[in-house]
Amino acid sequence: MCGSDEGSIMSHPDKREGEPLNPIRIPRNAGRSSRRGKLNDTTLLQPAYTEFIRFGNSGGLTLKGEKVSVRTSQVGGTLGRGLFAVVRLEKGTILLYSGDVLGIVEARERVINRRGGYLLKIDYRGDYCVDGIVFAEAISKEPDKNGCFLALHEWALNAGPGSMVNQNREASNAKYETRFFGAERLLAYKIIVLTKPVDPSEEICVSTYGSDTPFIDASTARVNQPRGSTHT
Repeated sequence: MCGSDEGSIMSHPDKREGEPLNPIRIPRNAGRSSRRGKLNDTTLLQPAYTEFIRFGNSGGLTLKGEKVSVRTSQVGGTLGRGLFAVVRLEKGTILLYSGDVLGIVEARERVINRRGGYLLKIDYRGDYCVDGIVFAEAISKEPDKNGCFLALHEWALNAGPGSMVNQNREASNAKYETRFFGAERLLAYKIIVLTKPVDPSEEICVSTYGSDTPFIDASTARVNQPRGSTHT
């Protein structure tokens, strides 16, 4: 059973290496307003919201629950990782795309510095994003003897493992959806929802990007390029 690397668990992440860029398009009008109202740094930095996005799981799948595990993927890119079912998962099962919430300025800087491979837009206009690199770097880069990539940080066992999900048009069984946080429904977050049952040892994959998914520049990214081909 895949789980954590007990010998190297730390209470907080401390390492964020840049990884190859998965092309991200930042709209020129991003950062002005969202469909549900104007956002600003104060709004984005609400502790309850940012902590939920980074450490929460929205009641969905986690590595600690032992229903999914990170294993070697044929579409996992240079690191060869992907998220797989351990038990049969039913249609409608969810998992959170956890990470750090960023405003558009910081997101653009990470793209420029070639650290944008895990950026996912959250809101309608692209005013803010979630960067799943913090979760991705909390997972080992080499598999153990059982073929599992293990959690290096204890918090990663309970957070949403959405950044480990690859894109594969030919074998899609999941999709992105937007949900809203709090009573005012001003702040959004992203989940991945299974669109069909997933059998044990089957990889969870989303389809090609659409209007409700990351900013992918069609001029520089192949439509059928697996999401994990550059970083996962």
